[in-house]
Amino acid sequence: MNIKRYLILLVCFTALASSCTDLLDVKPEDRQSITNAFDDDSELMGFLITIQGEIQYMIQDDPHVPMGAGADRCDNVAYSNLRGLVPETVKISLYSSWKEYYDVIYLSNLILENIDQAESNMTADRIDFYKGQAYFTKGWMYLELGRIWGNAIITEGTNNFEAYGNSTDEEVIAEAIKNLQMAYELLDEYGTMKDANGNLLTSKQYGSKGAAAGLLAHAYAWQGSMAELYNWENVSAQEAYNNSIEWSTKLISGEASAPYGLSSNIEAMLSENISSWDPATRLAAQESILEVQNFYQTDNSGGYADPLAERYTTWPVDLNASTSYINQSQVTFKYKSSTIQNMYPGEDERKGAYFYKVDSMATKGYEFAYPYKIREGVFRVVSQATGRTLMTGLNCNEIYIRLAGIYLLRAECYAKIGNAAAATQDLNTIRARAKADLYPAPEDTDLQYAIFREREKELMMERTRFYDVVRNNYFRTELSEAFANLTNQDIQDGALYLNIGQDAFTNNTLLKQNIYWNRTE
Repeated sequence: MNIKRYLILLVCFTALASSCTDLLDVKPEDRQSITNAFDDDSELMGFLITIQGEIQYMIQDDPHVPMGAGADRCDNVAYSNLRGLVPETVKISLYSSWKEYYDVIYLSNLILENIDQAESNMTADRIDFYKGQAYFTKGWMYLELGRIWGNAIITEGTNNFEAYGNSTDEEVIAEAIKNLQMAYELLDEYGTMKDANGNLLTSKQYGSKGAAAGLLAHAYAWQGSMAELYNWENVSAQEAYNNSIEWSTKLISGEASAPYGLSSNIEAMLSENISSWDPATRLAAQESILEVQNFYQTDNSGGYADPLAERYTTWPVDLNASTSYINQSQVTFKYKSSTIQNMYPGEDERKGAYFYKVDSMATKGYEFAYPYKIREGVFRVVSQATGRTLMTGLNCNEIYIRLAGIYLLRAECYAKIGNAAAATQDLNTIRARAKADLYPAPEDTDLQYAIFREREKELMMERTRFYDVVRNNYFRTELSEAFANLTNQDIQDGALYLNIGQDAFTNNTLLKQNIYWNRTE
């Protein structure tokens, strides 16, 4: 695979750097003209903004998110095919190309390999800031590569243009952990870091000490689970779970970064953390740890992050829609009202906070529940003559890690190492906040499954479900019939990972295709 970049496009997103006025304009004829562009703080900030822009665009393309999205009905043909593991869909380039992930890794490596050129113009703290950001994005991308494709490639830097063979999934996750640990050591707390002009970086897409800790908690939890599923020889699952607990505890205790804390109740959680894409509001979002920054143009077009919640939301958030719109194909994922009523029994406040008047709408005969977790749409005027508007997206970012999820991830790992008391305490912390029945409640079976269900309820429409399912080895019962029909050999051959896109094999005879997808037609 040749990942050499012949063109770097630098885009200044207002949402990521509102003070960015000088863009690094690099159109290199060769690599040398790229590496000469690291002279000072503003140029490095330009590269960092480019990386963040790449992440904004790519993060929405993970096919595992629609594969695992909770719903009673999916009205999108492509997503239905993904959920059904239909090879003709899974193998198309839109769902199988990893190029953009390696673009981010390449740009991150450019910073790490050339930042010494700016040492005479910058303080040591600023050098550490850029190195920390580069290690953070590298670690994040390797975690994604390891979870999405498994046996991906670990590159050796920007100077090596030879073909690469596959690394193992075990090695890719280890590479993610290595980079995220270096990022944690170098980065400062969220709310203290500044851009090249001295302005506070308020977007939570940038790396921070807390965001690195959150990704490490997830990386170790995934490592332990995959060590058990695939019998990784060099990883102790129990040690990995304990490491995840340690990183989760740093966030919960405040050791990793002071600004994080649970909101007092569900309505406060929504208003403080979920309801706004504007970076200026994120300092008050104490429960949100890592986000993919959304962005709208001045006319409200755009919406680059494409949050999963948009695939569920229609009336009453969309002011141009009616109650009947939920029956149409424009609304991809739908929950029946009865499902939501059963999911949130008793006094659980999330039922009424996440969905619009579920009980009364069901009584009136409406089959589906109307999502209301994000309550404000973003509207663009499409007719100046009539004032007609079109909802172009939701007023939110894509929250990637939230502290409530970290409590439940720690609970999951406690349960897996046999510490039921600690697992129950974390589980009930989240249930108590929602005024749900504490564990053990009448509907609870075993503790690990109760924790999984709690993540499903708490993080409804927050893109985590596929990886929660796989991490807990519930893919045969919690995903589609296609997953239920997978054999143990299918799993070992890579059915839970994606097909590697054909473009990766250009001029590369060392790279090997996923065994499962190589034998499916």
